[in-house]
Amino acid sequence: MIGATHRAPRARVAGSTRAPAALPVAPRAVYPERMRRLPALLLTIATVVLLAAEARAHAVLKKSSLPKRVPPDTAQAVVLSFNSAVEPTLSRVVLVDAKGAEREIPLRAGAARNEIALDLPPLSAGPFGLRYKVLAVDGHVTENLLRFSVAAGD
Repeated sequence: MIGATHRAPRARVAGSTRAPAALPVAPRAVYPERMRRLPALLLTIATVVLLAAEARAHAVLKKSSLPKRVPPDTAQAVVLSFNSAVEPTLSRVVLVDAKGAEREIPLRAGAARNEIALDLPPLSAGPFGLRYKVLAVDGHVTENLLRFSVAAGD
């Protein structure tokens, strides 16, 4: 401790009420002790930053084979690709129409572990959405809505 004092043991003189004199103690080298802790601190900070980055990236939809405009009255095979592996058996996709009516769409595993595949039934013209809820293999659930429309091509 900087500026700390140490009381040296002294022989007491009989009849003396005076306390022993305080001797100054040399300050410890604080800087090298902090430097020894620096690698551990930097490792801790790097770990927190990397884990935080990983936490933000759970099963985010990267790509979809679904075109913005789907031809009417035609069945459409769709593959949804995510940034991490997903569990198709514990995931769900619901087709939502313009009136808000929902219809569950059966899923199957895609060609890769980060893909799920589904078949859209023939649809009439209008706006639609695929509301998906997928479970990543790391245990995190992601929900979102993929919008598209059914219309004749130009």
